Amino acid sequence: MKYFILFLLGVFLLSCQNEISTHYCLTDISEKVVQPEASPLELNESEFSLATVCQDRYLVFHNGDRMDQCFAIYDLETLKPLGYTGVVGEGPGEIINGCTALPSREGFLVVDYSKYLIYYFNIKEAIADDHYLPETVGSIRDQKNFPGRISMLGDSLYFGNKIIVTSPSSYYASFVQGNLFTGETDKVLEPNPIVDLFKLSCNISSSSNRFVVAYSKYHLLSIYNGKGEVVREIYGEKALKKRKRRSYFGKPYCSGNDLFVSHNTGYSHIKDKRGRWKSTGKEEILHFDLDGNYIETIRLDHNVSTFIVLPSRKQLLVNLKNSDHPYVLVPYEPVGS
Repeated sequence: MKYFILFLLGVFLLSCQNEISTHYCLTDISEKVVQPEASPLELNESEFSLATVCQDRYLVFHNGDRMDQCFAIYDLETLKPLGYTGVVGEGPGEIINGCTALPSREGFLVVDYSKYLIYYFNIKEAIADDHYLPETVGSIRDQKNFPGRISMLGDSLYFGNKIIVTSPSSYYASFVQGNLFTGETDKVLEPNPIVDLFKLSCNISSSSNRFVVAYSKYHLLSIYNGKGEVVREIYGEKALKKRKRRSYFGKPYCSGNDLFVSHNTGYSHIKDKRGRWKSTGKEEILHFDLDGNYIETIRLDHNVSTFIVLPSRKQLLVNLKNSDHPYVLVPYEPVGS
């Protein structure tokens, strides 16, 4: 009987260990805050938002408020501007509602959700021609079943949420692997039951066979393997209802075996003169490996607006709020180096 009880106790402890290894809360970790030296950049694109890196050679910014030249293209090595492209309008090759540049071949794709068209920008041609218009390479065939927030893996395959419209006033989302051009999709995972799939951001690491989803509305970060199985789920305080402030994760970025995600530690219930919620917490960057192990918290002198990873430079390009130098380069140490 004694050995049987010990056996049951061993099984219980193993199951607890497994539970701890696949789920944990940010409050359970010992925070390691680093404040690396940030190098300011004199970029011309203070009114642009960070977009994407293409071919490890180009950096593409986007500004949806401009009527022309809404994409700025920079050399990734020198961080000097190379050219501008993109015209907002209803004519051929013009964009009405396309805010995301998706890396593809020698350039990037833009999905126009108002025209239901997919455009391809060839970067070299766009730099050489001030009047360049992109090529129409596809369309959203089913206007009641289309990709939402996605990340590309290759030239046509994507991971992300698919929006399914069931009536003029109702719709739902499913997380899928799909072909952007044929519209074919496969459901790849069952999300955590506490979430819906609209307020999410995702990123992929093909080298580590991982994809990461930040459910910002629920303060939850989930890491999946290529089979759609949960590797690790990291809960924020809001997900566990330990805090009433509006804390959340932002967009995640994968590079090699590194995972970075912006993290806002909370909003107050005070609004500014424009009616927007005022942030009272820190907006910082959390660094994990792609198994979900916490490494460090990167905290800068100003709150973080957006950022992207520049793996060839071993740096983060960070857009700061309320700073005289809105763009800075921040070094990081890759996992395993």
